[in-house]
Amino acid sequence: MLQQILSRAAKLYPDKKGVVCEGKSYTYREAQERVFRLANALINIGIEKGDRIAVFMPNCHRYLELFHASIHIGSVIVPINTRLSKGEILNIIEDSFPKVLFIDEDFRGWIKEICPPHRETKFVICEKDGGDGDYESLLAESSPYYTQSVEMFDDDIAMIPYSSGTTGQPKGVMLTQKNLLFAAYHSNFLNNFNEKDVYLYVSPLFHVSGSVAILPITWFGATHVFIRQFDVHRTLNIIEKEKITIAIVVPAIINLLINYPDIKKFDMTSIRQLGYGGSPISPDTLRKALDMFKCEIVQGYGLTESTTAITCLSPEDHSKPDSKKISSCGKGLVGMEVRVVNENGEDVKSGEIGEIIARGPTIMKGYWNKPEETAKVLKNGWLYTGDMATVDEENYIYIVDRKKDMIISGGENIYSTEVEKILYSHPDILEAAVIGVPDEKWGEAVKAVVVCRNGKTLSEDEVIRFCKERLSGYKCPKSVDFMDSLPKSGSSKILKKVLRERY
Repeated sequence: MLQQILSRAAKLYPDKKGVVCEGKSYTYREAQERVFRLANALINIGIEKGDRIAVFMPNCHRYLELFHASIHIGSVIVPINTRLSKGEILNIIEDSFPKVLFIDEDFRGWIKEICPPHRETKFVICEKDGGDGDYESLLAESSPYYTQSVEMFDDDIAMIPYSSGTTGQPKGVMLTQKNLLFAAYHSNFLNNFNEKDVYLYVSPLFHVSGSVAILPITWFGATHVFIRQFDVHRTLNIIEKEKITIAIVVPAIINLLINYPDIKKFDMTSIRQLGYGGSPISPDTLRKALDMFKCEIVQGYGLTESTTAITCLSPEDHSKPDSKKISSCGKGLVGMEVRVVNENGEDVKSGEIGEIIARGPTIMKGYWNKPEETAKVLKNGWLYTGDMATVDEENYIYIVDRKKDMIISGGENIYSTEVEKILYSHPDILEAAVIGVPDEKWGEAVKAVVVCRNGKTLSEDEVIRFCKERLSGYKCPKSVDFMDSLPKSGSSKILKKVLRERY
């Protein structure tokens, strides 16, 4: 079924502009021809069903081509985070053992350092300008007609993204043909795509929320627009130029956009929906976003291990910024079973804290080469997410913290997200993260790490006093550090692990 998605778009929308990337554009007919050439080229260099194909590049149209070509020949695509260290990349290559690695020319100098000396991996250099590099030569030398037929099964692995590693060493997540197919269905429940949509890839394609979007966008014959790297000015310019209708980001990016001094100089009336995930949105940020973009806003909560979202907070819920529901991640998505359970596996009562678990057709097959790690999170068909949450009377789910991010101070459980919500309500704070640091008396103490808005300054006492006026004393930061920016993952999530390592 996945193999038919691109063919459908090429048949129904052959002359429509399907792909736009850094000044280049292709119709769906042209995109299909490039994918067929690439599929034949992969076969010619010896790629067979089940072989891994690694991709190490920023967002670009070649991700789409590799994604669809891999689906056609039954290989397994391994997207690699471009913000990882050389050692982390080497670990992923050692673990996944790809037969070929497609690498952006900006990383050409890394090849010797990330290539395991005892393994044979072919490298294909992808030039930015689309000139006569390795990649384009492969396509030019291959046939535009694809006649192969590879039998695929629901349980066949199609993709191995590596988990972000925000709480530990990245693990390869085995996503199957069935996982990706249902992820495409579920994405449409969230976004209600149509052939008039123009989708901007702001989220990095090495992140599952970015790459999986390729399928439903293609399915509906919408237009893919790729931006190589997020930059506020360039992003706003592309929104105006290409008349973007939909994008999915993290709240931190929405925050950067609405606080950009020149944002009102850009025409953003084409946007019909902004999707976000990764964390709740603050009421103040939501109010500004609704006023600025005048569009629907929707939240999806999910994990790499769930392929796509497992809960949804609807546009209707976002229409009331002061509603309590804004701090939730919504309700279980259609087609998924989502529960919040205590340590005995029983559903928690309203107000009690438990762990979010989920079951459904998008839940991963397991971790690549890690059966023991798989057994820890997959139990009787349920994925144990590690996210702690409460549930209200209407079954809205409120994430309070990651298990590993919870702070225990003097025997009291402190949820960092609760403190961060207060910090984000301060008019002079742009970004904030709360972590636990070692404390001889209490075991752990609450520390806030804060980024002030441009031109604003705060003292440690001012921040602590602000929190004490709004929180119980034991939850308030005992110390505050100020930084110019917070460390972030490739998907723009704040890396608390990096912050904790400093202390």
